[in-house]
Amino acid sequence: MSKPRILVMTAAGRTGLPTALHLLDESFPVTALVRKEDHRSARLKAKGATIVAGSVTDVDDMRRAIAGARRAYFCAPIGEGNLTAAAVFATAAAERGLESVVAMSQWLASPAHPAVHTRETWLADRLLALLPDTAVTTINVGFFADNDMQTLAYAAQFGRLLLPYGSGRNAPPSNEDIAAVIAEILARPEGHAGKTYRPTGPALLSGEDMAGILSTVLGRTVRYVDVPLWLVRRIMNGMGFSDYAIAQTSEYYLEYQRNAFAVGAPTDVVRRITGREPEDFEAIARRYAASLPEATPRLGAQLRLMAPMAAALLRPLPRTLPPLSTAGPPTDGASASARTRPSGCGATTFSKQSVHTVRGGRTTMASTTYLITAATGATGSAAVDALLDAGQGVRALAHREDERAERLRARGAEVVLGDLDDYGATKAALRGVDGAYFCYPIALGLVQATAQFAQAAREAGVGAVVNMSQVIAREDARSHAAFGHWLAERVFDWSGLGVTHLRPTFFAEWLLYFSPMIRQGTIYAPYGLGKAALIAAEDQGRVIARILQDPEPHKGKIYSLYGPVEYTFPEIAEALGRTLDKQILYRQVPFEVMAQAFIAGGEGVARNDALSGYAESNRGSESGESHTTQHLREAAIDHDNGLFSGTNDLVERITGRAPMTIEEYVSTHRAAFV
Repeated sequence: MSKPRILVMTAAGRTGLPTALHLLDESFPVTALVRKEDHRSARLKAKGATIVAGSVTDVDDMRRAIAGARRAYFCAPIGEGNLTAAAVFATAAAERGLESVVAMSQWLASPAHPAVHTRETWLADRLLALLPDTAVTTINVGFFADNDMQTLAYAAQFGRLLLPYGSGRNAPPSNEDIAAVIAEILARPEGHAGKTYRPTGPALLSGEDMAGILSTVLGRTVRYVDVPLWLVRRIMNGMGFSDYAIAQTSEYYLEYQRNAFAVGAPTDVVRRITGREPEDFEAIARRYAASLPEATPRLGAQLRLMAPMAAALLRPLPRTLPPLSTAGPPTDGASASARTRPSGCGATTFSKQSVHTVRGGRTTMASTTYLITAATGATGSAAVDALLDAGQGVRALAHREDERAERLRARGAEVVLGDLDDYGATKAALRGVDGAYFCYPIALGLVQATAQFAQAAREAGVGAVVNMSQVIAREDARSHAAFGHWLAERVFDWSGLGVTHLRPTFFAEWLLYFSPMIRQGTIYAPYGLGKAALIAAEDQGRVIARILQDPEPHKGKIYSLYGPVEYTFPEIAEALGRTLDKQILYRQVPFEVMAQAFIAGGEGVARNDALSGYAESNRGSESGESHTTQHLREAAIDHDNGLFSGTNDLVERITGRAPMTIEEYVSTHRAAFV
C-alpha cells in the first residue's frame, strides 16, 4: 500500500525543513512549499521532494501545492498575512478534503494578546478546527532554542550571552525535536485528532543557566547580559526585520521576562510522541557550535561581528513601531548615504579611489610618523601643522587632490589619497606609523569604518589612537550621528588599542559657516539660551598632536574639550559686534529656516556654500531628512537642553597654552566676517 503524499508548508524554514527531511527518510512522498528555490529546496529536491515555489497567501499557489496531498503541515511565517495564509490554506484543504493536518500555533495564542500575530494565530487555530472531516492536531511551541543560538557567535567571541530575557526561564526545544513530533503525527495521525501538544526541552533554564552551559560547550567563561529591549529593536531593524516582526517579537520578549514560557514547562511531549528524550541545551549548543565559523575567539572575527551589529544600531527605528515601556529612547529621522559630509574634521567630499601616495614636497627623516585622517579638514589640518611644527613625521590621509592637499605637501607631509570606507586603503595608510588620529564625518558608515580602522591599526602595531567624537555622544542620543560616535568609542575600547576619545563642544568654525549672515548683520539660527564655550579647530589640533606624541597618560581617557568662556548665541552675536565694531543681531528661527538659508539664501541672508550641500545629502527616508540634517536638528535641541555647556582647562593642561577666545578667533579670521 502506497504512503500518502504530505504537504509541508514553509519547507525551507526552521521546522519545515527538518519535518520534510524526517518524512522523506520514512519514504513518504513530500510536496515542499517554499517561497523561492535555493540551496535548502535543492537539498529537499535531492532527497526526492516535489518543490513548489509560491506564496502562502496566494490561493492558486496553495492549490498547486496541495494537489495530490492527503495530509499537511500548516505553518505561516511571522509576518503580516498570517490569518490570510490560514484562510487560503483552509480553503484549499477543504477543497482537497485533507484527512489530517498538523498546525503550528503558539503557547501564547490568545484573542487578547497585545501581539497582532498571536491574536491572529489564535484565530487561525479556530479556523482550522472548522475544517470538515479533517483531523487537526495543534503544536503550541513556546520559545525555540534556535532563538537562543542567534547570539552564539558573540558568546564565543566576547564571552557574553546577549539576550533580553530578564529573570525569565524557559525549557527551550530544538527545531529537530519539534519537527520529529510533527513528522510522527503526520506519519501516524491516529489518536492525535483534536489534540494540542507543547514540545519543550527537558529542563527550565534561566539566562545565567544557558550562559553556564555555553561556557562548557565553548571552553570559555560566558556571562549572561540582559540586553535592553530598545537595543534589540534597533538591532532587528538594522538587520532588515520588518516593522511587523519587530513589534511582535518585542511582545514575546516581554512575555519571556514575565516568565510566561516557564508556565507548565517542561513537558514530556517529545518522549511520548517520538519515543526518545528531547535534546538538552548542551547538545543543541554543541551542534550549532560545530558549524559555527566564529566558535574560536579571534580579533578579526570580533571586529567582523561588531561592525555589522553596530551599523545596524544606527538605523532609526520605524515610526510605525508601537512604543514599549522598556524599549528605551525613541528615534526619528532618516539615514542614508552621503557624499558631501560636515563634521568636526571639516567639510569633505569622499571619493572612491585606491589609496596612493602623492609624491613631492619635503620628506622627513623623523624617527616617528603619525597618520592624520581627514587631513584637509579643520582639526586634521591643524593636527598636521602642530606635528610638523614639532618636527614629527606626518602621513596625511586626504580624499582627493586639491589645494588643501598641496598645502600639506608643501609643508612636508606625506600626502596619501584614500577613503576610510576602504579597508585596503586604511591598512596601507596605517602601515609603519607610530600613532594615528581617526576622524570620520557626520555620515553613515562611521562604525564600520571604526572597526576597520581598529583592525588595521592592531595589525600595523599602532601604539596610540586619538579618536574624534562629539560632546553629545551618548547611548540614548536622539541624533543618530551622536549615537554612532558613542558606539564607535566602544568599538575602539573593545579593540585593545590605546585610544583617547575627544568630545569637543561647538566648533568656533561654525562662525565661518554663519559668516554670510554675520556680514549682513543678522544671525538666523534655531539655538535658544543654551550655552557653549566654542572651541577652535586649531586648539583641538594642538591637543591631538600632544596626545599622539605622549600618549601614555591619556590612553583610555575621554576628554570633553571646551573654549574658555560659555556664551549663549545672543551673547555670541554681541561678542562678534564688539570685535568687528558693528552691530550684529541674533534672531532665533525654526531649524528649517536656518537649513533653507544655508541651501539657497533668503531675505537678509546670503547663501553659505560651505553648508549648502549638507541638508541635500543623505536623503532617503519617508521624511526626506538626511542623516546630517537629522543630526543638526537634534543637536540644536541638545544645545538648548544644556548638553553643549561646560568649560575646563584641558586644552591648557595638555598643550601648555589656553584655548582661543571668540574675540581672538574672530580677529584671526577677520577677513571672513567683513
